[in-house]
Order: sequence, then C-alpha cells, then structure tokens
Amino acid sequence: MVRRMFRSFVAFVLVAASASADPVIAPARSSATSPPVFGADNPEGLEFTGSTKNGVHTIRQAWKRRLEWKINPPVDPPILDMAKLAPPVTAAERQQMGRTLDALLSLMKATRAGSSGEGFWVSATHHYDGFDGRSLPKGSWTKHPLEFSTTLAPFAHEDVLEPNGTWKLSVKGETDAPGYLFNRLPGRLSHGVPSIDDQLFLRPRVLDRFQGFPIYDEELNGGSLLVITRAGKDPWTTVSMGRVMPVVLPLYEKDKAQAESRLALAKKKLAEVESAGWEQSKRDAFEKTYGSLRTSKPSSYQTRLASLENELKVLRDDAKSAANPAHDAKGAWYWNPIDAWTKAAAQAKTLGAEASKPACFVLASEKDSGAGRPSEGRYTMKGDVVVAGSTPECREIVETNHGYWDLSLPRTAPQLLTIHNFLSCANLQKGAIVVPPTTNFRSPEDGCRQVRRMWSDVDWSKVAALLE
Repeated sequence: MVRRMFRSFVAFVLVAASASADPVIAPARSSATSPPVFGADNPEGLEFTGSTKNGVHTIRQAWKRRLEWKINPPVDPPILDMAKLAPPVTAAERQQMGRTLDALLSLMKATRAGSSGEGFWVSATHHYDGFDGRSLPKGSWTKHPLEFSTTLAPFAHEDVLEPNGTWKLSVKGETDAPGYLFNRLPGRLSHGVPSIDDQLFLRPRVLDRFQGFPIYDEELNGGSLLVITRAGKDPWTTVSMGRVMPVVLPLYEKDKAQAESRLALAKKKLAEVESAGWEQSKRDAFEKTYGSLRTSKPSSYQTRLASLENELKVLRDDAKSAANPAHDAKGAWYWNPIDAWTKAAAQAKTLGAEASKPACFVLASEKDSGAGRPSEGRYTMKGDVVVAGSTPECREIVETNHGYWDLSLPRTAPQLLTIHNFLSCANLQKGAIVVPPTTNFRSPEDGCRQVRRMWSDVDWSKVAALLE
C-alpha cells in the first residue's frame, strides 16, 4: 500500500508499436531552456533524448501525446490478524470499495490536467487492505471499517527501443505518486512523551490548512498529512491527568536514578583525588618527568612544581563541586531531574479534581537562563505534564480515537481520508496551491507538477463528500 510519496521504477508497457511506421522524431536538443516546437508531421511531439547505444537512440519522449489513464488490477494483500475475529472481505465489499476509489479518480479526471493533459499518462492501483487489528480494541473488529486506498502516479510519455527494433510506448520511469488512504486513523505522528507507551503521544502540530482541511506535521516520517474527517470528528482524543501520571512517573524516576548514579560516581572520584595515594602517584609522575631539573634548572623546576600544586587543587575542587552539586547552573545536571521527580511524585499524589482533566506536555527549554538549561540532566522525561490549558506552551497528550467510527455504517463506508506528504506535492502558499511557471524543459512534466494541477482544479468539497 502506498502511504506516502514514493519513487517508482517498475516498467509497464501500455502499447507496443513497430518502428517500421517510421514516425518523424525530432533530434535530441543540446539545451532545454524552452519548450520544444514540433511540426504538423510530428503530431505526438516525438523527440529523442541523449540516450544512445552503438550510435542508435534508445529513448524518445512524446510531448504532445494525449493523456491516458491506466487503472491496474486491484491489490488484495493478506489481512493482518483479521481472519479469525472479523468476517472475511466479500466480493461485494471489494466492488463497493472500488466504486469509492473510482469516484475519487473520476474527480481527478474531471480536472483540466486530468482530462486534456499532454505528455504524460497516469497509473492508478487500488488496494483493498481490510485492517490491521493489532492496535484495535478487540470488541470493534466485527464491524470495524475496512481500509482501502489508491495511488495516482503521473508518468511522462517515454518510449524505449527494444532489441528487435520496436518501441515500447509509455514505459514507467520515475515519478511522484501520492497515496489516498481511506479509513485508517493517523495514530501517532509526533515525537515526544510518554515514550514508554506508544498508545499515548503528543497531538500532532497543524502545519497549514487547505480548503479548510488540516495538514499535520508527520514528525515520525518527516512529512505532512492532509486529513479529511467526518464533520465534527477528531481522529485523536485527549487523555486525563489521572491516566497519564502513572505512565510518566517511571520516566521521571529513570532520570532521577541516572542523576543519582552520576552523583555516586562523582563521590567515588572525590574520595580518590582526596586520597594520599592519588596525590603521591601524581608527585611520583612529576619527579620522573621533571626531577632532573631540580639541580640543572632550579627555577624551571619550581615553576613546574607550582603548576602541579595548582593542578592538584583544581582537580580536588572540581571533584568536590561535582560530588556536592549546588542549586545553580553547574549543578543543574543533578538537581533538574531530582526536582522534576519530586514535583511529579507529589503531583501524582495530590491530583484530586485534576485527575479527570486532560493532560498536556511542556517541553523543557534548551536555553540557559543563567541557572543552567532546564533540560539539563533530563534525558528520558524531557518536560513536564500539566493540565491542558494551564499554560500556552503545552501540547495535548492524546491517543487514537477508536470511537471515531460510526459502526452502524457498512464496513466499506468511507469515513476518513488521508493523503501523505501532501505539502511535498501541493506547493502550498498562504493556503492555496501554486503552480509556478515551468523552467525545466528536458522532458514532459509528470509527477507532482501534474498532481498539483489536478489538486488546484478539483472540487475538494466533492472529495470530502465521498465520506459518509
């Protein structure tokens, strides 16, 4: 299943044509700073590329060939964990999912680029996936909506010369192919805490909006996700303070234990540098290296000896400071996690009425305000859990909203649509798709540039109306 932008290199032949027809083919251009011009004797706008073998051109492009849509046979992969606890997907359900996907493609076909484009063709593949039950509440499996998706991959019309002298027309090359996925809740998109519980995470950030639909930061995959939901429905739901605190306390404790372990090592180091044996070993090493200067260059010897005395004092002072950290910038590595754990432990015991309130997370600052970085020493629990709304800097802690679905609808009913890496293809500026002028004329435009034209022209209210 395509869940995000991908690059395809699979070869697929739409048509095979014989070279004996001897069509007019323009020679390869030395520069491509403007679009090619073709005469009436070259209606498909055929042009050789620079690729040759034994002096013979092996690739040609068809700049004026009309747009073609190729709907590949549907893919019906194995359904994870479904077989025993949910009814199998029926032929009628596959047909219904196919009708929804075909309706989506029809909207794209109805755009100017999708209906009268030139120089490219579109490959689409439907996927009927059922659903992966591993993350679902067991009781919802019987009526849980089925997942299904399609790809929309515009390829340039590019022909390849076969060894027998025929041309394979419109061969797949490399392109951008957004995937359109129905009925899969986005789940966890962001980094953050609680890191020991994949079911609880930070609400994804909204990067932008398009046609009223939110585009979320898909931090975990370095992308963006357009989400079209049922009216008034949220794919995520908040989590209460009473539920979050028992989950995060072990994280605070882990940072506390690490600070205490580091302090124990510092105390061990202090005992070592305060010992007579440690000092004697330093003095013995000094005498071995500089002892001869005592008689040959007494002044140099005294200078180096003074440096040794200072070194012993500095090392002991540093060890004493590390073993007895103060509540200041130098001791932040120890006191930050200790204070955070103390505060969280007390907070968990005295939640009271706040136990039922939604929780949010405030990331510890990386900036040093003069008392050390607030994040110093906090390697596992890198922030604080507070009541949502109590501070503007916090992000809600949420979980996947499995109550999103209307289980009275058929399993094939489209209730959610997501498009991965939307911003990578959309070229969104101030909430609108912008199609900049073409500057690269080496080959007919394909991929995101053609997708962008369809997206800028399609009626997105009709796309949203596909949902029930």
